[in-house]
Amino acid sequence: VRGTTTTPALVPQTGQTPTLPYTATAGSDGALQEGTAWPSPRFTTDSGTESNCITDKLTGLTWVRDPSTINSATKLPWSSALYIVGSGNWCGYSDWRVPNINEFRSLLNYAYSNSSAWLMYGTGDSTSPNCDGACFINISNNRYWTSTTNPSNISSALCLDIQGGGYSNFPKDGTVEDWDPIPRYDCAAWAVRGGR
Repeated sequence: VRGTTTTPALVPQTGQTPTLPYTATAGSDGALQEGTAWPSPRFTTDSGTESNCITDKLTGLTWVRDPSTINSATKLPWSSALYIVGSGNWCGYSDWRVPNINEFRSLLNYAYSNSSAWLMYGTGDSTSPNCDGACFINISNNRYWTSTTNPSNISSALCLDIQGGGYSNFPKDGTVEDWDPIPRYDCAAWAVRGGR
């Protein structure tokens, strides 16, 4: 490529340490701790009118701190999530989007079995070293839409289970059962902006 330089994407550590979630075995992730170290504190709560936003100092992404402020945390079709988030205005910004699967997975901490609790309480209380100020609040849904379409079935998109860390494919237009013709939606919306 002429006249440009690229820097490699940095892969962050998983969050596992020599003692979390267990005493690490030699050669395991917790013992080696490969990847980019997390800043401390990792998350910074914006102040004033922007107090519903949290910036991740590891990725540069800014997240809506309280996902229940997005469509009342109601589960909804994928296209509605894209529209509502894309037209949203939180913390004085209007360039929000539904996160892709990689952006969403950057929130997970593999030292804990429940990442949503870790995001809200850190190591057990709101004064966690993970957060400068308050952490995330009202992470009530297990599954949130990503902007990532399932490559093997384009009528589905990926939803991240923020509690357990896995992801699943769900129909973009909802699930319809033979016994119930009304679509059921499986995922809620969350908003992100920025990044590196």
